[in-house]
Amino acid sequence: MTRDPNLPWMELGDAAGDLDAAERDASEPILPRLNRRGFLKALGIGSATLAACERLPTRHAMPYLIAPEEITPGVPVRYASTCTACPAACGLMVTVRDGRPIKLEGHPEHPLSRGGLCATAQAELRALYDSDRLSGATIDGGKAAWDQVDAAVRAAASGGDVWVVTPTLVSPSARLAVGGFLATARAGRHVEWDPDLQSASPLLDAWAEVHGVRALPWLDFERADVVALFGADLLGAGVAPVAHTAAYAARRRAAGERGALYHVQVEGNLTLTGAAADARIQATPRERADALAWLARRVAELVGGGSAGLPPAPAQAPLGDRLESLARSLAAARGRSIVFCGDADVRAQRAAAHINRLLGNVGTTVDVARPSLVRRTDDRAFADLLGALEAGRAGAVVFVGVDPVQDHPDGDALAEAIRRAPMSVAISERANATTAACKVVVASHHMAECWGDALPRPGVLTVAQPTIRPLLDTRHPYANFLAWAGKPTDYREHVRAVWRDKVFAHTGAMGPFDAFWTASVRAGAMRAPAGAVAAPDWFDDPVLAPGAAAAGGATPPAYADAGQLSVEAVADAGIVDARTAQNPWLRELPDPITRVSWVPAARVAPRRAKALGLRDGDVVAITVAKRTAELPVRIVPGQHPDVIGVPIGYGPRLAAGPAELRATGAHDDLPLMQWHSSTEGRPIVHQVSHPDEEVPEAHHIPKTPYPGREIGNPRWEMVIDLDACTGCSACIIACQAENNVAVVGPDEIRAHRDLYWLRMDRYFVGDADDPDVLFEPMLCQHCDSAPCENVCPVAATVHSIDGLNQQAYNRCVGTRYCANNCPYKVRRFNWFQYDHGGPLERMVLNPDVVVRERGVMEKCSFCVQRIQLARIEAKNRGDRGVPEVRTACQQSCPADAITFGDGHDPDSAVSRRRNSPRAFQVLPEVGTRPSVTYLARIRNREGAK
Repeated sequence: MTRDPNLPWMELGDAAGDLDAAERDASEPILPRLNRRGFLKALGIGSATLAACERLPTRHAMPYLIAPEEITPGVPVRYASTCTACPAACGLMVTVRDGRPIKLEGHPEHPLSRGGLCATAQAELRALYDSDRLSGATIDGGKAAWDQVDAAVRAAASGGDVWVVTPTLVSPSARLAVGGFLATARAGRHVEWDPDLQSASPLLDAWAEVHGVRALPWLDFERADVVALFGADLLGAGVAPVAHTAAYAARRRAAGERGALYHVQVEGNLTLTGAAADARIQATPRERADALAWLARRVAELVGGGSAGLPPAPAQAPLGDRLESLARSLAAARGRSIVFCGDADVRAQRAAAHINRLLGNVGTTVDVARPSLVRRTDDRAFADLLGALEAGRAGAVVFVGVDPVQDHPDGDALAEAIRRAPMSVAISERANATTAACKVVVASHHMAECWGDALPRPGVLTVAQPTIRPLLDTRHPYANFLAWAGKPTDYREHVRAVWRDKVFAHTGAMGPFDAFWTASVRAGAMRAPAGAVAAPDWFDDPVLAPGAAAAGGATPPAYADAGQLSVEAVADAGIVDARTAQNPWLRELPDPITRVSWVPAARVAPRRAKALGLRDGDVVAITVAKRTAELPVRIVPGQHPDVIGVPIGYGPRLAAGPAELRATGAHDDLPLMQWHSSTEGRPIVHQVSHPDEEVPEAHHIPKTPYPGREIGNPRWEMVIDLDACTGCSACIIACQAENNVAVVGPDEIRAHRDLYWLRMDRYFVGDADDPDVLFEPMLCQHCDSAPCENVCPVAATVHSIDGLNQQAYNRCVGTRYCANNCPYKVRRFNWFQYDHGGPLERMVLNPDVVVRERGVMEKCSFCVQRIQLARIEAKNRGDRGVPEVRTACQQSCPADAITFGDGHDPDSAVSRRRNSPRAFQVLPEVGTRPSVTYLARIRNREGAK
């Protein structure tokens, strides 16, 4: 069977035209593990259990004696705050209902994140209501009072050297708390370490050497015309992905006015950033380092710059003509380009820093005067810590919010060294490998229970405020350091004191401090007069001072020889470390590239898999530097044949470097979300090469002689811009949190029974070894001629006057005729009464959305509860116009790829976007007349202009 090479495909069998999806789907058993004997056993146990049950005890709901002013039962309240799940410190708007947070969304006025929020941050809501959280403190495994812990740590600090290990601290108040404690110790050292895909330490060292500042350069995508990224997944699992995605998408939207952005990605693993690129070059880590060194010298020749300080380079371009073409594109865009490397190789990082200097990017698209402060990792300091522990020189070590025993490649040696230390403390929300190795374990507040602040970039100073009282016996993680330094532990007063003494004094703001503080907390950020730019030196932090750059001398990485396999770390959607891997929302979230959920899978190229006789799910043993991990295989088109992608966070981490791989003979049935792998030869998704290029007329909605359905005002419609969408899956978690979508577990995923109302379909176009990648968020299309409506025997699926396809749960009897008749396969059936957890976990549920029961069909509702709330609020204001409504998926999209509104209003944003020449609808030939329109992906084939 031959197929059009330009048609999208999902899996390798579909690309080859030999996948009989219908035959495979029919072979899936409905109940693969239940036989008659098992059924009777379960029935007997259930009957006995039922006979032993009692009636639930009577419980009384007591009203407020004095109701808080801001709380009205049933009315949500929104508070501004800051996300502290990672150092990026994105702005937050926390929706609180009856005293409990039920939704985390991006702050629309935050200058960096611009209203977006990643999947990881949104899933922190589920982490708040987790019954597995730690409570109280323990010493040697036994319960201990807080004063006992404080006394033990103070004694250890006064008698020996103290080490404190934290993630990069962008919080000035936390940094001052740690510094105050270390000042009381005989000798103290603060080590900042982040469990990144690749250490940022060589990057910081190289930029310090070339530009004099040991900080991440701020990348301004909106001012760039050419972007070249080497091994850097800035839009996916990189540093500050929300801020980078927002700026990157804004630049792509400006293609009509400024010309299209030209983005070249050089990488080994297929990443979200690589999928978004206009041109993608596959390269191993060694090839990337050589390519950057060669590119630096070639750019110097083209722009007439000197070669002083440039690293040694091969005589010939490592990647052939494509690298020469890239060099010319960069030279033609001097001052309007970005070259960035994410590899942990100081030689490659020096080359990237020099290329930006030669191109005149520093001060325009690359800002080192106001850099990003979200990474301060220092590999030498961490190595010094390990050496001190092994040599017995460390009197005490404190780990705050990190799990290096699992997340660091030397975790085994670190665990042994920690056990030998006289005093070891882990401050954590949950039990993990590091808490298991420490003598003292201290339960930590969740970020929603904490006061705090953040300075992610000079000029951006934000406040974090708690939105719920601590649910368990926990303490603010950095209030521990105040207690151990003998200071009051009220962390709110600590933050206020820092802002009064360090912030208010520098701003020159008029009026009393209390008014300044209240306004800052309400806004979620510092409200300062013009010219008052918050900087680290306000807080006696010398990170940007001259001479603050660390000395070089980083150990060069171990590279595989040509043709030899090497391991590179990858991150599945939302799972960036061991802590996030404990979150069920993130574990079930399918990775947008592999479409695997719940389990880690080694990513292998089709060519390498064919050579080794591997297929999806075959278990292989991967050995790097004497550490071995056994993982199932997932074959990924676009993967470099010599690179194995190993996900982080799930278990002991493999180091990057040369690897050996062997098949074990075992097989694991992967929990795949995108399992129907045939498009039947239909163009489901489209890409164009120019912003004004029109999708072929054959794929637009066909004309019909029949009158349409009578729709009143407004008519709710949605437009999704595939050129902005990066596949990050933040919309999926937003929908799950908003609509109480249950977690079903890996076994149900294997049986294709996921409940997501919104899925992220991934398509390939072209050759399997080097394809283009397209993402298409797929949800209920709310069709005007919905085929699901006319087959329901009980009218459980109906159409509203404003164009919504609605599901009446109490009418549904579970025939599933609607799901069979839906051409988009977006309806979900509750095969079981899925567990939402215990009383604590159920606090996460949105009371505005009913929890569905077994036997009920469910699907996207266009957030009808938000539409109703907007109508009520508009009515109360006396506003008779169509209210502005933002759906959950739209609200949190970092790329602003989703537009929602009244399709009958020709001036609305949704109408303007719908009239784009790139607009198309999925399966128009079926005649469903959907309310969701997509804008085709722009793939800039012509390069830089």
